[in-house]
Amino acid sequence: MERVFVNPAIKKKLCETWTGDRDLLGKVRPVYGHDEHFHIRMHCPPGASGCKAQAPVASGDGCDKSLAWWFTKEPWAKPKKTQMRNR
Repeated sequence: MERVFVNPAIKKKLCETWTGDRDLLGKVRPVYGHDEHFHIRMHCPPGASGCKAQAPVASGDGCDKSLAWWFTKEPWAKPKKTQMRNR
């Protein structure tokens, strides 16, 4: 297993309650749109030419500033419109 994609609130609760070895907790990643479900990203099987492995997750359990960001206004703000320059 490479990752488990979950709602940020689920990750926060896991950070608060996970006991013991936290090595696998870093593979639980908060992602937009996972309010009512989660996804598990498995490793590519050997010899699967069309499957591309993802970059490894960052070290640590992920219960740091990267998780705190999800509980600010920034990730939920409407995207700012970019203005086209006159040519």
